[in-house]
Amino acid sequence: MSYVWRSILKGLELIRQGIVMRIGNGENVNIWTDPWIPRGVTRRVSCNQGHTVLSRVDLIDPSTGTWDKELVQDILPRDDAEIVLKIPIYKDMEDFAAWHYDSKGIFSVKSAYMVHVYYLRRAEEGSTSDAPGTVGWKEETWKRLWKLKCPPKVHHFLWRFSHNSHPVRRNLERRGMDLDTRCVVCSTLFEDGCHLFFKCRLVKERWRALELEDVRVQLSLCTSAFDVCHSILKLPSEKATFVVATLWCWWTERNKALPMKVDVPLRSNQHWSLPDTHVIKFNCDGAFSQNEQKGGRGCIARNNVGRFGFVWVSCRTFCVAFDSYPEDVIRLVAGDIAAPTS
Repeated sequence: MSYVWRSILKGLELIRQGIVMRIGNGENVNIWTDPWIPRGVTRRVSCNQGHTVLSRVDLIDPSTGTWDKELVQDILPRDDAEIVLKIPIYKDMEDFAAWHYDSKGIFSVKSAYMVHVYYLRRAEEGSTSDAPGTVGWKEETWKRLWKLKCPPKVHHFLWRFSHNSHPVRRNLERRGMDLDTRCVVCSTLFEDGCHLFFKCRLVKERWRALELEDVRVQLSLCTSAFDVCHSILKLPSEKATFVVATLWCWWTERNKALPMKVDVPLRSNQHWSLPDTHVIKFNCDGAFSQNEQKGGRGCIARNNVGRFGFVWVSCRTFCVAFDSYPEDVIRLVAGDIAAPTS
């Protein structure tokens, strides 16, 4: 199945999760299987009490066009009955579908995205054994992070740590950079977040010296960067701050171990301009690669209309005469200038 069709089917599944039926004449809604009660996740009757032969129309008093209160309370659970009796009935309309997560019942991409995030969180909570059982446990983790007693730059460091967005070499490789992915500190294994902070030979010595070996082992077993952050923030406040400070200091030392950077001055924002009449302009440039130990040089001459008269790259010379120039100028450009030697 193509990516487009998978996306369409996923979107339909998401829409089904947010649909609620609005009641008109009650003829097109099954009271036992359709999502028509505006509460909860399923929006269906919480339990079937056995009156499966009844339809939705049976719950509406035909003489008044309102709910048959006694019948509703008789066949539906009490909690459901209280909600149903508050649902307005549009007796002059057919039943229609609406978007449950909007007060006006109008679907929007923004609202659908929020529903999608909500269900993702529910799935995460169901698969994470030590996560709290209520929606919003991630928000609680973020609150603990920003309330941690440390400088703002350390807050930012830990926030990036929890998203695995630090420029460790495996992350840079994943973003398309071609580079050596070995650890900057020990130069052996691949440098990802888990190796750098918990499994590198030298960082293990640091954890042991600080008597935090048990914490290191516990954090190294986490399955994601966020789980590491969540586990740290569950520690006592003073110990959590100490662990975060350890991570911060190690990251700082790691950055100091990087090869020295050479600051290359930026070129000014200048554009080539035509020379005056009967003037030939020469432009020269060169480049050198320290890694490959190779370099190159070049020179170009152009007249007042921008035509090439002389091009020299490395040791090769190409000459083109300007037809409109006097013979002595042509000779000067074409032959009398000695080409540089390699």
